[in-house]
Amino acid sequence: MVLSAIFIFEQALLAAPIGAASADAPSTQSPSFATPSFTSAAVIDEIYTPESAATDSPLIYLIQDAHTNFSGQLNLAATLSELWSIEEGLGYVFVEAGDGDSSMSFLRGYADAEKRRETALKYLRRGELHGEEYLDIVSDLNMRIWGVEDRRLYQGALELYRLVVSSRESSEKTLGIFKSSLAALKARVFSPALTVFDAQAYRYQQGGTPVVEYAEYLSREASRLGMPEEEASALLALEELRLKESGLDFSRADAQARELMNIVNIEGRAVVDGAHEDFLLGRWKHRGPELGRERLEVLRQKALSLRAQEGGSSEAYGEFLAYCDYEAGAQQVASSGLLDEIEELTESVYARLADTRSRRGLVEAG
Repeated sequence: MVLSAIFIFEQALLAAPIGAASADAPSTQSPSFATPSFTSAAVIDEIYTPESAATDSPLIYLIQDAHTNFSGQLNLAATLSELWSIEEGLGYVFVEAGDGDSSMSFLRGYADAEKRRETALKYLRRGELHGEEYLDIVSDLNMRIWGVEDRRLYQGALELYRLVVSSRESSEKTLGIFKSSLAALKARVFSPALTVFDAQAYRYQQGGTPVVEYAEYLSREASRLGMPEEEASALLALEELRLKESGLDFSRADAQARELMNIVNIEGRAVVDGAHEDFLLGRWKHRGPELGRERLEVLRQKALSLRAQEGGSSEAYGEFLAYCDYEAGAQQVASSGLLDEIEELTESVYARLADTRSRRGLVEAG
């Protein structure tokens, strides 16, 4: 939708962190911290502070990176470097697929910084070094890389993977025969209605049908079968949301939102969650889903204030306020357990349509 573009921020360049690693430094870090900017290396997707967090709670960064991707690993190194520059006491980077001390700093003594960088880049390009290892080699930072895997469990998982790979071809043949036999039996035993529904459900379960499209189909099928509406409350809420969407002029709402953003920017700085940030330019330190909603709420409050100044006219920023109502409905649907309800209603429709023992048996078989 057009308006959503206002609240979308740039993505990480082949690396999308939700934070970075933790140090085992003394627990002096407050949950309130100076947020790194990361420039183009990364973006902060989420910040979580428990309500019960003490002022001496340790701070943990969790990084999601693009494995074996050269640009992604360079961005990982840049992100760690910035964290080390702004946070006192950081000492460790904890990594997966490692066991114990995996630091590479011992290599620093074998060559000067430029030679180390040149050599490490070659291995980084080949995917044989990770970003944190590259940084440990080329920098002079006081950092230790520590693998958090249980070696016994890790080796066991590798052995299981080898077993799966070695038997995959024969297993796929056997599974193919089973699927063909099952399809042939369904064609003979299923009723026309059950055949159609089974095909729709299978397509959705395989990712071939979007959630909203399948939810609408499921709602229609439940209605056709006379199933109680209370069994599909989230689906009904989704239908109401789609009705609101069909009546929205997103282009007009977008224009009104931009007008409000200009007004807020001209008046000064917007206050969101106690932090003063440049509003219009989008230079927000805390980026992510919560920010979009907070920013939307600032605009909504401004629209309501301006509407009151004009005597409460429903025309003043009406389309934008209608969008705010639509967005609130979308958030409600997103948190309403829609996917669980889809799964439950799918099972209920199957139970209604599979009206014989043989049909129920084939449904249970897949």
